Amino acid sequence: MSTARAQNLAFSFEAMVERGRESAIERCARLAPKEIEVLRQVACGLGDAQIGRRLGLCTQTVMHYTQRIRQKAGVTGRVNMARLAHRAGLVSLWSDPEPMPGERGPLPLGLHRSPL
Repeated sequence: MSTARAQNLAFSFEAMVERGRESAIERCARLAPKEIEVLRQVACGLGDAQIGRRLGLCTQTVMHYTQRIRQKAGVTGRVNMARLAHRAGLVSLWSDPEPMPGERGPLPLGLHRSPL
């Protein structure tokens, strides 16, 4: 392995360790109020289109918010976003979004709804 590659890996590792030291609350403190709300909805398992309907945003805007959340909080993927929200106390482990009028509620674990 080249010296430059080794230094790059060491720098990446140090950055990862530093991010791990920050508490979830500190990481969420960087987020705007709308980003917090989107993060909560992501943590409840909703998709971008569902979040958009609930918050009155277009799907592209929700996708932009999720990208900004990942950048600001230093997380990758929706699962890690949900873990962050849970650790910061934004949602409980068993949070379930309330269905919107006209929406069907969640099904018990293991059951799947067939498409209409």
